[in-house]
Formats: sequence, C-alpha cells, structure tokens
Amino acid sequence: MKSLNMFKGLDTEEVMLIFILGAGSFMLMSNLSSIAVALPHIQEDFDSSLSTIKWVSIVGFIVAASLSLCFGRVGDIYGRRSVYRAGIGVYTVGAGLCTVAPSLEALIASRIVMAVGLGMASPLSAAIIAASVKPERRGQVVGLLVSFAAAGQLMGPTLGGFILEISNWRGIFLFNFGLSLSLCLAQALFLRGADERRPGMLDVLGMLLLLGAYPALLIGLSLGPTHGWSASSTLIWLSLAMLGFVAFAWREYSFAAPLVSFRLLQIPELRLALFLLGITAFVQNPITLYVPIYLQQALTLNAFDVGLLMMALPLSTLMSGPIGGRLADRYPPRLVAGAGIALLCIAVAAYGRMGIATAPLLILVPLVLTGAAGGLSRPATQVAAFATVRPEDFGSVSAMQTSLMMLAGTLGTTVTVATSDSVSDGSGAASFVSAQQTAFLALVPLLLVGLAVSVIGSLRRSKQAAEPLTLHGGVGGPEKA
Repeated sequence: MKSLNMFKGLDTEEVMLIFILGAGSFMLMSNLSSIAVALPHIQEDFDSSLSTIKWVSIVGFIVAASLSLCFGRVGDIYGRRSVYRAGIGVYTVGAGLCTVAPSLEALIASRIVMAVGLGMASPLSAAIIAASVKPERRGQVVGLLVSFAAAGQLMGPTLGGFILEISNWRGIFLFNFGLSLSLCLAQALFLRGADERRPGMLDVLGMLLLLGAYPALLIGLSLGPTHGWSASSTLIWLSLAMLGFVAFAWREYSFAAPLVSFRLLQIPELRLALFLLGITAFVQNPITLYVPIYLQQALTLNAFDVGLLMMALPLSTLMSGPIGGRLADRYPPRLVAGAGIALLCIAVAAYGRMGIATAPLLILVPLVLTGAAGGLSRPATQVAAFATVRPEDFGSVSAMQTSLMMLAGTLGTTVTVATSDSVSDGSGAASFVSAQQTAFLALVPLLLVGLAVSVIGSLRRSKQAAEPLTLHGGVGGPEKA
C-alpha cells in the first residue's frame, strides 16, 4: 500500500507546490471545458448566431496559444513565479469582467483578458516545477501536474452543467472568479521561495510579429475545412501567417536575445522530445473531436450518454499521469514516451476499425488507451526536454512545449478533417464512418515513425550513458535524459 502513495519521497514544500500549481492547472482546464456547455445559453441570452457565439470559445484558445511562447521568455527574465502569479491575477480580473459583461462584444473582450492570463500562467507551471524539485523526482511531480489538468478537463463539463442547473451562464464565470481569487490568495501565502531571474532584453518586436503570425495561422487552419482551402478568406489568413513567421524567424535569427533561441533547437535530445510531444498532440486532438460526433451520428447516442463515455479519456489520463511520471524517473524518458505512443497507435487502429454497428461500450477501448497514452508520454517528454537545457532556459522550453501542443493539435485536427472530407460523399452516417476510418488509419504510420524514433533514440542514448555528456542542461552536472 505504501508504494501507491503518489507523494512518496517528496518533502512538504514540494507537496505544497504541487497543490498550488495543480489547483491552477485544474482551474484553467476546467474553465476551457466548461465554457462549451454554456455556449447555447450565451447564444440565447444575447440572441446571436452560432458563427458569432463560437468566438467566445475560440478567441480564448487563439490568444492563449499565441502568448504562451512569449511569456516563457518573459518568465525567464523577470521570474517565473512572479509572472505566473500575475497571470492568475489577470485571469481573475477577466473572469470577473465576464460575469458582468453587458453585451456579447464585452464578453468576448473579457474572454481575451482571461486568455492573456492563461497565456501567462500555463507555460510556466511546468517550468516552476522543473526548477524546484530534484531531477530524479521531476517526472513524479510533472505526472501529478498532468493529473490535476486532466481532473479539470474531466470535471469542467460537470461543474458547468451543475452551475447551469442552479444559475445561468454567468454563474460559471462567477465560480471561476471566486476560485481564481482564492488561488491568488493561496499563491501570495505559499508560492514563495527563490524566483530565478536571468537579466536580459525582451524582444518586443519579435513578440508583436509572433502575435500577428500565430493567430493568423490558427484562424486560417480553422477556416480551411469549412470555407475551403482555396477560399479567399482562408488564403488571406494563411498568407499573413506565412509572412509573419518569415519576419519572425528573421528577427529571432538576427536579435541578440530572441524569444525562441535557435541554440536550444540545435540540441538533438530536445528536438526529439518536442517531436514526440508534437506527434502525440497531433493525433490526440482529432480523437476528442471525432468520437462525440461518431457516437451521436453513427451510434445515435444521446448527449448524456456521450458525455459519460467521453469521461473515460481524462479519467484515464488522471490515473496514468503519476505512473508515467514515476516511470520517467526510473527508466529512460524517451522509452516511456514510446510506450505512450505505442498505446496511442493501438487506440487509433482500434478506433479506425469501428463501424456503424459497433457496440457503444467498445468505444471505451480507444478512449482509455488514448488517455493512458497522454498520461505516459507527456510527463516523459517534459522530463526529457528539461534534462537537456540549463535551468535558466526552463521557461522558454516549457513555453515551446505548450505552444507546440496547441499548434500540433490544431494541425492534426485540420489534416484529419481534410482527409475525412476528401473521401466522404456526405450521404449520411455510413459515409461519415467510412471517411473517419480512412482518416484515422492514415495516422497510424505517423505514430509508428514516432515509436521507432523513440526506441532508436533511447537505445542510442543508453550506449552513450557511460560517456561524459556535453552539457546543454543542468547546473552541477548532466541530468538524466
């Protein structure tokens, strides 16, 4: 029984840090998942169209994804804990403004404020954890942090539905305001300790270029499947994104203190960790989009039953996150990440075989495997990434991972939708099922490549283990990678 203690080996300060940062991850993820439940009520209250109301949800994702890469660097310069606390504070203000928003426009503007806070806080929690615990316990703590986020994703729709039963959509934001305000007070009391800072310049022009290019890319990718890839609106946004990223790359290459250091991207171990993380997000996101549609359109389940079945995914991540973290501390992290990718490969292959007559409960197989894959691979890839760089770069590396997961997830969804649409004749449920089978089975070779790269990288790293490491990372000697 003692071996089941998830906090075994951690001191009081580390446990307190997990609960403070974990509560933040829970809050941020529960809000993202609870907003979807409230959208129909917001639409009815403001008498708006669906195409307009969707921006209440989309704008938060776009702004947060765009800012994450910027605030990783800001945290490294001005102190990660300080920036994280400020992010939760901004988020709290945004939640309060959403609660009293008098119009849809004011609500969207307030959601942008919340998203700014999310973009400040979300990339720094893992960096704070990585810098605050010993390398040999880093996987354990990161795994627990992943579980808190999964719990938020799991409880978000339930909390949102319960609040809507006793109040209205404003109650969801009021609940978030109260929770985030309490978290601000807890952080003021307990999130103390040394706040490492690395004096340097902040590339403001690079931030502005990124804040133009990244949203343009996400908007273009979201418009492509619905408006068509040759539509003028899609091409305009994608062209703006391309120009913005070219200008951003030139700026980062020529600026002395870039937001994204090409020096870091020259580290093979870091590139490998980011590659594995990107593959996982690329495949997981389409599953979370397609499964509810499949259950409702092909298997004709009601929304309540769909919600119950979908809970299997975050619940599996909640349970497997600490396991993945502990394994990453004991074994080569890339090998653990490879195990997660192997589970995801099985999950995708199983889902790609499901048809219009499949028993609904069988959907639990790919959902549980997908959740377990995330619980194993995410802590492992984060441990591998942090082990390759110096602690003063933890904020930048954590921001890279956060931005990559968001971008890869969006790309994966876009590619899967495009593949499905290209083979579907739109004739009904049977056509939808056949098209999704083609789209998901096409993802299997990508996962096999990721699995092969993971295993080969682990074997090569094992052969080099006895040799001195040329240190890109940790102070006081190389860390386990």
